[in-house]
Formats: sequence, C-alpha cells, structure tokens
Amino acid sequence: MIFFFLMPVLIGGFGNYLLRLLLGIPDLNLPRLNALSAWLLLPACVCLSFGLVGGMGVG
Repeated sequence: MIFFFLMPVLIGGFGNYLLRLLLGIPDLNLPRLNALSAWLLLPACVCLSFGLVGGMGVG
C-alpha cells in the first residue's frame, strides 16, 4: 500500500501542486512529461505486483 499509493501521492501529487503554488505559475513547463509520469504509475505498480507474487529474485 505504501508503494502503490502513499509514495506517488507524496512525491508526485503534492510536489506538482505545491511547486506551482510556490512559483506562482498556472501550469508547469512540461505538462506532457507530468502526464507521462502519471500514466507510467499504473505499469510500474503492475510490475511491482508481479515481482512480489512471482517471488523470483535477481540471480
């Protein structure tokens, strides 16, 4: 639960929101990169889940 929800919200969500408030700008310079990070969160969670379920380590 920590890796799937809490860490992305704390790092990505609050970071993007508070950075805009701190700088006083309506949007960040790279909105597509910001959206890409949000879209890549789902495949990253799927890979992490498969790694936990599979139980095979590196080496």
